[in-house]
Amino acid sequence: MSVYVGLDIGGTKLMAAASDDEGNILRRIRNPTPLDLHQGLSALNDMISEVANGDKITAIGAAIGGPLDWKRGVVSPLHQPQWRNVPLKAIMEKQWGCPFYVDVDTNVAAVGEYKFARVSVSRFLYITVSTGMGGGFLIDGKIYRGMNGEHPEVAHQSIH
Repeated sequence: MSVYVGLDIGGTKLMAAASDDEGNILRRIRNPTPLDLHQGLSALNDMISEVANGDKITAIGAAIGGPLDWKRGVVSPLHQPQWRNVPLKAIMEKQWGCPFYVDVDTNVAAVGEYKFARVSVSRFLYITVSTGMGGGFLIDGKIYRGMNGEHPEVAHQSIH
């Protein structure tokens, strides 16, 4: 069997889950977020191994606080200084040998709500209030990345 692994890299917790091809959750775990980057990466790798349970991993997706360079997979969350300027995509693809996708947690949540709630609107805004605050914008079901192609932070919008 092959599985997909999803990660939530939060300010206070790490979560990992494995799902099958149809999106059914097979296994999930949650741990506190270590304050040290190397301990955090080690914890993520241990969690991925645990939820994969020996199955082949097809791809890994991760959600983390912004901002980040989503094209290169370099993360720099404001509320997690130990994760700033970390080339997470490159690190994880080398470690696991499969595609690794990372995006801002609010974008990931917005896509999930839009798809699984079967929302029938052309424009959708999802707002998160957690360790930080942010939002994900969807237009016609696709993530809106702002005028310059970066994530449009809710509190930092250009008004024209």
